[in-house]
Amino acid sequence: MSFEKNEKNQPATAITRIRIEKLFGQYSYDLEFTQIAGRSAPKVGIIYGDNGTGKTTILEILFHLLSTAGDRRHRSSLAGIPFLRFSVILSDKTEISAVRKHPHITGSYVLRLVTPRKKVMQDKVKATKDGSVSDISPTVERILKYIDSLETPVFFLNDQRTLLSDQLPVRHFERGTEEISFERLPREIRQIRPDLRGRALDLSIGRTAAWLRRRLIQVSAEGEAEAQQIYAHIVKTLKVPRTEGGNGNIERKRLVQSLRELELRSHLFSKYGLTLKIKVAPIIRSLKASHRKVLPFAAQVVSSFIEGQRARLDSLEKFNDLLNRFVGLINGFLIDKRIILNVDSGIRILKNSGLALEPEKLSSGEKQLLLLFCSALTVTDRMSLFLIDEPEISLNVKWQRRLIDSLSDITKDSQCQFLLATHSIELLTKHKSHTIKLKPSKIRKEHG
Repeated sequence: MSFEKNEKNQPATAITRIRIEKLFGQYSYDLEFTQIAGRSAPKVGIIYGDNGTGKTTILEILFHLLSTAGDRRHRSSLAGIPFLRFSVILSDKTEISAVRKHPHITGSYVLRLVTPRKKVMQDKVKATKDGSVSDISPTVERILKYIDSLETPVFFLNDQRTLLSDQLPVRHFERGTEEISFERLPREIRQIRPDLRGRALDLSIGRTAAWLRRRLIQVSAEGEAEAQQIYAHIVKTLKVPRTEGGNGNIERKRLVQSLRELELRSHLFSKYGLTLKIKVAPIIRSLKASHRKVLPFAAQVVSSFIEGQRARLDSLEKFNDLLNRFVGLINGFLIDKRIILNVDSGIRILKNSGLALEPEKLSSGEKQLLLLFCSALTVTDRMSLFLIDEPEISLNVKWQRRLIDSLSDITKDSQCQFLLATHSIELLTKHKSHTIKLKPSKIRKEHG
């Protein structure tokens, strides 16, 4: 589970190292992901530590530090988290840091960027007394634009099962989970939290359906462009057919066989609504009825049709394979039910009896599983960083053992990097080579 060491598959923006000083004013860590099984940039990194040592907070800081949107309170969120220094080093040697001067571990901080060519940009991000950041300097703007130019969106599935990302519209559960304070509204929190996973799953299924449609449009456009090039080439090389010579029967048989193979292949793609099933019977009848004098011309027309349709299906091949893996993996976990997927109608859940089942009727573990897999599917078309806090929540032991391999399988053809924070011994035992244990050393409080 690593990125191949070549220019095509080695993303420049994979995380190789994270340095933290005085998290909560106590803990310092140096997390070298390059040491995981000797790989330069692991596809999966697992952070493990005791309760209270900062696993979740590390993911939160990472999410806000690498996210650039100006309307999501990323800079204000960093201002409220207690640490002295937090640095992220990418595989192209870019280093992005938020730094404070001792003893101030909350509030204003310096945002610092060191490019691969050692160019340094830095400036202060000023927070008000209430911890909010409203204005940022032109230098900080340039740093954020540089981070944005890396084209590596960050997705964070937090412990409330909310998927956060600048790539997604702002969503609110009930009053909005980001606006609710545990201290101010403890009773309402208790009422809302049990439903968060179900609500998050509904949103995730909706996002997945929208992503499927967008991806199909994109892939189909690529296939259409390829088909147009083929037709253009055929027209350019089209010749006046000869009326004599050649073996017409052999040519007919070859074309009929090609047409039937095309129909069968299109049927496989129509399973997910990627394309309509091609019906070749009328073409075959016309081809068989063609007089030998016009057969060469008819053969050119049919050949152009076959090549154009092949190009279109070729463009859908990887997408179809991805959906096959996605559906197969999820159904491999489920026992008395299954999912079916269609680009037009999205994801549906059926009991083995054939009865439809609403997502809210799933068990908490099934909701968690589907939420994780849907979230992973929608980041497969780009280089991205996927942060997951406690992915094992509500999953039984067997499912925990299979989880990481399954997520990696869904994203095997993409440049998605997973960083997980977990308590699960099952995850850790199977993936020791991908695990970094937080070994905090308490920093002696300095005076003066």
